[in-house]
Amino acid sequence: MKTGFPRDDRDRKARRVRAAVVLLPLALAVLVPLACSNETALSGPGEECFAATDCQAGLVCVPQRSGSRLCSSDLTQVEGRPPPEAGADGGEAGDAPSEGAVTDAPVQDTSMPDTSKPDTSTVMDAAEAG
Repeated sequence: MKTGFPRDDRDRKARRVRAAVVLLPLALAVLVPLACSNETALSGPGEECFAATDCQAGLVCVPQRSGSRLCSSDLTQVEGRPPPEAGADGGEAGDAPSEGAVTDAPVQDTSMPDTSKPDTSTVMDAAEAG
């Protein structure tokens, strides 16, 4: 009785399956740690970035007129207040208030909101309890 595959074809097919069973987990064990590693170099001055965390210390990600974003310590084209990532030299020397000086900036409330539920239970006096 003849089968659909000659013996040599069945042997080759079995070897391919065994090789796939062995090599697939091995390849996953090697490639997954590489894909998930955080060893990306931070961008230096003038290099492209997407957020301030992409830039080296002391640099921020500044939007350019062309639409791109580059790491820079020059905040002259940035509108508003410098981000905290800019560091101490982010603004000009006269911008920082001296210690104890009154500023016109609003005070930021950093307290946590009260999320506890009020106590709605009633306490009975000894006379009420009877």
